[in-house]
Amino acid sequence: MYSLFVDRSQKVLQVRISGVLTEQVMAEIDAGVRTFLRAEGPHRRIMDLSAVSELDVPMAMLENRARHVPVSPEVTPARAYIAPTPYLFAMCRMFTSYQAACGAPPTEVFRTFDEACAWLRIRWPDLQPVESIAA
Repeated sequence: MYSLFVDRSQKVLQVRISGVLTEQVMAEIDAGVRTFLRAEGPHRRIMDLSAVSELDVPMAMLENRARHVPVSPEVTPARAYIAPTPYLFAMCRMFTSYQAACGAPPTEVFRTFDEACAWLRIRWPDLQPVESIAA
């Protein structure tokens, strides 16, 4: 499951993921983020895996996905992953290193929201739920 939150004044989109992260959830996130970015334009992105209880995605799928340019690179100035557990942190680091080799926008992995905000130069974010996105 995932939810989108936005701070329009600072152009920040946060994707909060919870529960089991599966291929299906990843596809839903991709679609939701693409739709949002088409409607709203460029936003720095925070992918928050703090509430993920399990990663149920084959390693080969993650590696293949990482070797491709990310969702809407032209409207993604920078991305930060929040991955507080050692396993998710390592998986995100692997993923972002593959993406960096493919020329993806700047991406870093952090353990906390505050660290991610500092790197993205976000001050006092006022993240509000994205109620609906027109496709």
